[in-house]
Amino acid sequence: ALMLKLAEESKVERVEALWTKMKRSWEEGNVSLRPDFQSQTIRLRAWSDAGNPTMATAVLREMISLSASGVLNRKPGTNEFNLVLSAWLRSDQPDAAEKAESGLKQMMQLSATGQFDCAPNQSSHNIVIKACIKANDDCTARSILKQLKKQKDRDLGSTYKAMI
Repeated sequence: ALMLKLAEESKVERVEALWTKMKRSWEEGNVSLRPDFQSQTIRLRAWSDAGNPTMATAVLREMISLSASGVLNRKPGTNEFNLVLSAWLRSDQPDAAEKAESGLKQMMQLSATGQFDCAPNQSSHNIVIKACIKANDDCTARSILKQLKKQKDRDLGSTYKAMI
């Protein structure tokens, strides 16, 4: 509850400090502080909302590692990967659009191999399109839209709105 409250108040450094204390205590044997998927998602969302893709990516990687070792009861999926894409969109880094597009491609690859249930959804594409437009990369944004048009059963209304 405290971690969520801190995240909602945009106190991301305090969220991370609390996580560090919890993790250390768990590693020292306090099984009641075992990392769970919800706390990791709160951390991930906090860094995403702060526009810090480096930390959001680090948390996602930690979630992948914790799930692989059996600590977390499930693997990160599309929603968690989208939080990293959103962090790139919110960041002011000059290569943010390229990194978001790379993340989208990585989601496609990981999903295709069956490693993760992270197939990009409409939100994934919209986030990357917005990042491209923010970076004045209309060509890539149009290319992503063109790819989406080739897929059947897609409602592109929200994607068109993202491009406006």
